[in-house]
Amino acid sequence: MAESSRRQRREGKQPVDVRDDGGEGGFVWDVGDDIEEKERAELMLVGKIWASKTTNVRAAVDVMTKLWSPKGAIVGNVIDAKNKIFVFRFSDIRDNNRVIEGQPWHFDNQIWCFDEPSDMGKLTDTPLFLVPMWARIYDLPVRGRSNEANLRKLGEQLGKFVSMDVIPNPEIERAVRIRVLHNVRQPLKSTVSIRMPNGMSREFDVKYERLQATFCYGCGVFEHGEKECEEGPYEEGELRFGEWMRASPWKVTKTVVEPVGKAARSLGGNLTRRLK
Repeated sequence: MAESSRRQRREGKQPVDVRDDGGEGGFVWDVGDDIEEKERAELMLVGKIWASKTTNVRAAVDVMTKLWSPKGAIVGNVIDAKNKIFVFRFSDIRDNNRVIEGQPWHFDNQIWCFDEPSDMGKLTDTPLFLVPMWARIYDLPVRGRSNEANLRKLGEQLGKFVSMDVIPNPEIERAVRIRVLHNVRQPLKSTVSIRMPNGMSREFDVKYERLQATFCYGCGVFEHGEKECEEGPYEEGELRFGEWMRASPWKVTKTVVEPVGKAARSLGGNLTRRLK
């Protein structure tokens, strides 16, 4: 009887119960130990375009693949056109790293978010709302600009602190640079607040590098402009954000030390001349 039952299952005459948990949760997905498959998965990125307007996601994926000028092959595919979600698989780890480190990326003034896929769920369940950005905070007090604890607290006001840019002479720069993770579902911050040692609170302006994507000058959120904002319409004086938040490319101030005359020698023998 048992042998007959096994034979029927082999011949496809009886359904085989593949559940190994004895319930309705299904079977345990086995990711296996295929080394090549694991390496290919580690070179994948899932992405999403944040835009309220209709977007040709297939065209965006094709254009961006060429724009990156990869050293190796990149394969891209759209996995959810409605929600503008796609996936890339790289063949060269250098291309993968360059895309990650080069964020934020934009297409047609729309910001992209990336993350690595997980073995624990659907590709479309990948959290795709965080984007790393270089933020600049201007006109800070001269002392304390190299203090990582200070810059970390500034970063936490803007999102999640990632790193700080270590520059040779921070006290003479107009701004400090910190890398932060910004949640695109939340407004950008145009200022940060600091309490001075004397107890007085001051606000300091923030600008963002490579901020090429459309964002609302009324509410500060990506994905739409102020004309499409649900909180509008806005009068010109009501806009809390603006073009001034877009920073120009960062250039570290170069210095040269030269010997000078008697007046300078009384100050230590050297003067520093700033070069633009």
